[in-house]
Amino acid sequence: MDVFLIVLGLLIAACFILHLYTRQVQQQVKDPAFRKFQQVYLIVYLLAVAGDWLQGPHVYALYESYGIQKHEIEILFIAGFGSSMIFGTIVASLADKYGRRNTCLLYGILYGVSCITKHFPNFQILFVGRLLAGMATSILFSAFESWLVNEHQRRNFEPETLGTIFANAYFGNSVVAILSGITAQIAATKFGYVAPFDSAILVFIAMCFILATTWSENHGDANAPISQSFLSAYNSIKSDRKIFLLGIVQALFEASMYVFVLEWTPALTEALSVPSVDKTDNKNPPIPHGYVFASYMVAMMMGSNSFKVFCNYTTPESFMRYIVIVAAFCLSVPVFLPKSQVIMFSSFLIFEFCIGIFWPAMATMRSKYVPEEARATIMNYFRIPLNLIVVVILLRDFHLKVIFMSCVFFLVLAAISMSLLHKLYHHWSSYSLKQRVTLAVQIFAILGFLCLPVISIVALVLTLAVLNMSLGIRKLYVKILTFLFDYATQISKDKEIPFDSNLKTAESPTPQIEPQIIDNVLDDWVELSPNTFMINESKTEQSITSEEENQRISRASSQTDIQFKLSDIIDYTRQGLEAIVDDEVTKRFTSANEMAVWNLLTRTQQQHGSFSIRVTVLWFIGFLIRYFILFPIRICLFFLAIFWVLGSIIFLRYVPKQEMKLRFGFYINIVLHRILSRVFSAIITYHNTEHRAKCGSICVANHTSPIDVIILSTDNGFSMIGQKHGGFFGIVQKTLSQTANHIWFERSEAKDRHMVAQKMREHIKNETNLPILIFPEGTCINNTSVMMFKKGCFEISEAPIYPVAIKYDNRFGDAFWNSSKHELVQYLILMMTSWAIVVDVYYLPPMKIEKNELSMDFARRVKAAIAKQGGFVDLEWDGGLKRSLPKADFREEEQRKFYEMLKTD
Repeated sequence: MDVFLIVLGLLIAACFILHLYTRQVQQQVKDPAFRKFQQVYLIVYLLAVAGDWLQGPHVYALYESYGIQKHEIEILFIAGFGSSMIFGTIVASLADKYGRRNTCLLYGILYGVSCITKHFPNFQILFVGRLLAGMATSILFSAFESWLVNEHQRRNFEPETLGTIFANAYFGNSVVAILSGITAQIAATKFGYVAPFDSAILVFIAMCFILATTWSENHGDANAPISQSFLSAYNSIKSDRKIFLLGIVQALFEASMYVFVLEWTPALTEALSVPSVDKTDNKNPPIPHGYVFASYMVAMMMGSNSFKVFCNYTTPESFMRYIVIVAAFCLSVPVFLPKSQVIMFSSFLIFEFCIGIFWPAMATMRSKYVPEEARATIMNYFRIPLNLIVVVILLRDFHLKVIFMSCVFFLVLAAISMSLLHKLYHHWSSYSLKQRVTLAVQIFAILGFLCLPVISIVALVLTLAVLNMSLGIRKLYVKILTFLFDYATQISKDKEIPFDSNLKTAESPTPQIEPQIIDNVLDDWVELSPNTFMINESKTEQSITSEEENQRISRASSQTDIQFKLSDIIDYTRQGLEAIVDDEVTKRFTSANEMAVWNLLTRTQQQHGSFSIRVTVLWFIGFLIRYFILFPIRICLFFLAIFWVLGSIIFLRYVPKQEMKLRFGFYINIVLHRILSRVFSAIITYHNTEHRAKCGSICVANHTSPIDVIILSTDNGFSMIGQKHGGFFGIVQKTLSQTANHIWFERSEAKDRHMVAQKMREHIKNETNLPILIFPEGTCINNTSVMMFKKGCFEISEAPIYPVAIKYDNRFGDAFWNSSKHELVQYLILMMTSWAIVVDVYYLPPMKIEKNELSMDFARRVKAAIAKQGGFVDLEWDGGLKRSLPKADFREEEQRKFYEMLKTD
């Protein structure tokens, strides 16, 4: 039986038991007036949400059936959220002036017209429908609640009973969602995708009729002008921090919830299911969306019932702190365990349980804190940031991990805001003056205790960087890491759990196919007839000899009527396949992944895909260390580096002599890069330091990462050369120019090699200038090879070339920057959350161009020396192939070779 169906059955049973328990422990309200009032509200409210739920499952399918393209469908969804954020805020806020009852009637009209637009397969009409639906959604989440709270207070019911209505409303909301989904599916199956929207129109008509005949009207401040209503709502949020914090909690939690609604399907789809008993079945079964959605709704119903129980013991301000934290942990599972479908599904169920508690809890707190005269307006202000967040998520094609990490971040901020609301505002008024003073002293003592070690660490790092000393802590740290990596790898090897070896992940390397395998496969095919081929089992180990090839060519050329035979192109096809399999270019721009041990940085490595409790616990502890200990410390060190360079620049402005300024600038640069090296916990070993580049020379090195500059500049000062930039990089260039003479040229000058070479010659002639640092490959390679060097710097015969080989140990973190996959900021964060950067730097003896030697030959000679010293593959390919096609003359030469192979007389 399907695990999802089993879970659904267990949840229904648990929900039924919880519902019975709740009815027993909850104090039943016997007031007949209250019971009638609750019934009147719930009938209208549940019809309103039923009309909304009926449309949800088939919106996307309807658009696809009309032939609307995927990007146009995305625009329609963005239009809905954008309309809710802009127009919905204005329309729904009119409820305070023109009446909440009338605005609720407007909800039914707007949504009904939106459903009518679904009959027209026209993008513009559907776009208008999405705008109307966005406005209606804002009314649904503000005007109904505003009417309820006002009417409840006007009739003088007990304040505690309002929470009961909210809990019952959201419990019923989950029931209606399940029933609406079933109804919509039946209608769509029998009458087409438009039928659910027609059903929703009937529901809205019934809702409007009952609402008009049973609800009385109420307002906020009806006499105030509309502009005054908006201004009053803004001032209330600005002046009352309880309302402000409550709005933050609502916006961030609901934003995470809406993002979850959009992303739970791809998250579960990409996750690995539990290994099947049938070892031959390697395919994951499709997700039963109906069972999953029903399970979510039942979990939400359980949350709504639990809210009633919690309210018997404490206040929403108290228990919501923990609920939001639990929700954050639940949405962190797709980040930390992206390949465990069962664990992920369980965490999503708990998140839905938290949502079931969140809705009535937030409604109860809003009834306490939000002023009546501008209630609907304030509630719509709360919805602006959540709609903005969802629109940004839809506009940007973020990776699933990034999306869920953002949700976790939002929920952590919501938990902090909830704690402030509880601690500082809910209980602060009840504290005596003595208690307030005591609490303030405790807070300052804790802050002082925390700041003292931070200040000490910063001072120690700065002192060690200035004196170029090390206490050996990082080396000890690397030894401990090596031991832990070996331990984790051994556990994984000992764990004999079936695992799909064909599984590919984003981080797993592409399996390499030996060229001989291609030879064998191609040679196994022999011709039976012009259209029939079979495998020759007796010839699986043989290859086509040159004699056989010559006979075939001569046989073909002697025929008067040349007929095409597939066997004639085997060699041609084989060369193409070999080029694809043994692609020396593409694989140099992906992560090398040559680790013999697991570095505990990811749970998606193919060879470590089996589940082990010990390894998972070890990985989780490592994650906490990297993100919650190392990362904050490294951020502090990064800001220390910024403050150091800013303070140094101010100091240099007051140094009178240029010679002295350059000398100070040299040491400032060295210290700056030593601090930055500690940001990445870099362990750098320099070899043959007597061959450091000297003034009046050029230093060339293989290029793996922007960190290369930090690695080399920690031991020696360099002048950089490059194109002038604007924005952030422009600021960095101007800052660096304050400490050394760098060579920056305009974009128009970049293509003029002679002008650039002339600037380099002028720089070299000045003996006070630092050596020029150049990465001739022109792009980052994954530290497994050295590609073709650009010949520009090798044409300057006046300056010696100092080659440097930089070799990273990727066991502790892959330093390669794949710029097509990660932006610079993303890459730096990845490096700052890795274990360490361990690197060997090999200085090579200086080299000069020989007499009658071409600059390209000199570049190849230097490249070969770097490749030999670093243990890299020496390639002739241009690194520019990373983003561009091969040059025309190269393609023509290869085409000529293939033509010679195929042509006949």
